Amino acid sequence: MADNKMTREQWLAMLEPDAGAGLENVVLSDRDRAGLILDRVDYEQQLTAITGLLARNKAADKQLEAERKEIVAFIKKSSGSAQEHAIDESGENFYAMVYQGAAHSMAALGMIAPMYESMFIQAFESIREIFRKTGVSLPAHARDGITKSDDFWDCHLVYSEKAKYKTRPDLVEGIMELADATELTLPDGLENLLEALFSYRNKMFHCGFEWPKNECLKFA
Repeated sequence: MADNKMTREQWLAMLEPDAGAGLENVVLSDRDRAGLILDRVDYEQQLTAITGLLARNKAADKQLEAERKEIVAFIKKSSGSAQEHAIDESGENFYAMVYQGAAHSMAALGMIAPMYESMFIQAFESIREIFRKTGVSLPAHARDGITKSDDFWDCHLVYSEKAKYKTRPDLVEGIMELADATELTLPDGLENLLEALFSYRNKMFHCGFEWPKNECLKFA
């Protein structure tokens, strides 16, 4: 690869005309710029599908909340066996809310976490292709120690000096490390958000609705 380095401004000057932003006074938002490296999958339609399902789940949650208010109101104005029956019904409603909330949480994670993961996979693949086509060298980075080129660009992997192939698996750290190696600017606080998102997803799919105490403590 050519031994030269382009500034961020030079990158934008090269990429924005290709994105149809060559008109005077046109400014690309971060979301628009993301389209430069996320052009093979329709993430807008994915978001539409996800938000639609989340809205329906939220409506179902509100229905249970409304039923709970009706039960509590009935308990306050009733007595005897009718009140006892309503109290039992209140308990059933409470557990229905708890487990429905967990089910809806898992459904959301099952859509959102894979979408985030696929976005980063595609982004780094596209960035790799840009560097290949332009002949621009990446700046020096510890990740250069990874022996296989495909592994270097795999955000599921992190550089590890002691490992056999100089990598170990860690998706969140891999995303952050590869972003640093390619000088991809990420939002502040993203690492913590991704760590929580993927950890919660993994624990929900492995532990189900009720986690063992030690798993709860580790996650907290």
